[in-house]
Amino acid sequence: MPCLLKCRVKGRRPSSNSFLQRPLWWLRNERDTLRLRLEGYRRGGGACPTVGRLLSCRRVEQRDREILRVLTHRVRLLSLNQVARTWWAETIHSETNASRRLRVLVGRGLVSRLRMNLRPELELHEPVARWQVGDKPPAFGEVAYRLQQRWVDALQPTTVYVATPRARREFGGPKRRFRSHQASHDLHVSSVYLLACLERPELAEHWVGEDAFAPLVRHTKVPDAVIRDGNGRTNLVIEFGAGYDKKRVTLFHQDCSERKLAYEIW
Repeated sequence: MPCLLKCRVKGRRPSSNSFLQRPLWWLRNERDTLRLRLEGYRRGGGACPTVGRLLSCRRVEQRDREILRVLTHRVRLLSLNQVARTWWAETIHSETNASRRLRVLVGRGLVSRLRMNLRPELELHEPVARWQVGDKPPAFGEVAYRLQQRWVDALQPTTVYVATPRARREFGGPKRRFRSHQASHDLHVSSVYLLACLERPELAEHWVGEDAFAPLVRHTKVPDAVIRDGNGRTNLVIEFGAGYDKKRVTLFHQDCSERKLAYEIW
């Protein structure tokens, strides 16, 4: 049956030894555009392999860049489950597919794979406490009680991925201060970020992780993340709390109040 292929590309026709043979055109860079429409193409009963490889390659490369930018600019680590449900949610075997692609990134020296005993990831839906400048302070004792009830399940083996120095050189981003004893905490900071990507993308776009500003802060609490506007002003402080007692919650509020910064405690 005939291949009804409509293609619009900016670029040059491939050389004869290119892996992309006619009728496709070579994509010179990611700004190039490609529109493919394939109807009823059969070659021995199968779909067009060249088109399939091209579309798969472009989709995977986009995922690679997104994952690496998150790990270099937004959070310290991502679990296999977080990667799978975020970037492979539409597939049946999401963790298997995610693990296969992450092995490629490990092989390229862009991420490191770690197997750690961590607290199970909590289902986060909304902050435990929100505060805006001018509002009445939250009930610190009640907030602390809810935060202290979190770490009740035993540690469990968890696969996580962190960016390597090579990834930071290629994608930019601050030097990461990864500490194994904080990994359960960092896992949940990543969970808050991914939830923001899903429900509040305007916040996720301006998310700045603590490693970006921690070297500039002295003698004060460094929050897990801040939301900054285009002028660099902090509009919101993000903190994930687990095991925080009343004193720690109170001190966190006082610090934000003195600096006139709204906050959310997750």
